[in-house]
Amino acid sequence: AAFRKLYQAELYLLSALFRLFRGKKRNILRHRTDSMEYDSMQLLVGTIGFCICVFLWTTILVYYTFFVVWNFVMHLPIVGLWIAYILSRSIPW
Repeated sequence: AAFRKLYQAELYLLSALFRLFRGKKRNILRHRTDSMEYDSMQLLVGTIGFCICVFLWTTILVYYTFFVVWNFVMHLPIVGLWIAYILSRSIPW
């Protein structure tokens, strides 16, 4: 659950920084994207933040993928036993 929240936060941050490069901002009250002009310092800070987020995103993606696969592998035998139990209960002997 922790890596899922971290992954979602990272994607939200990347999309916000990408909107900064396009000269857009999200208007929460009207649920739309509006145009906005940023000065050079805001773009510089956004560029640095975007680069850091892109490099961290690959690491977070690898961890997220690993734990999703691990979770699937751990639940696979349990689901298999459950299906076998249901089938054995439904077949009349």
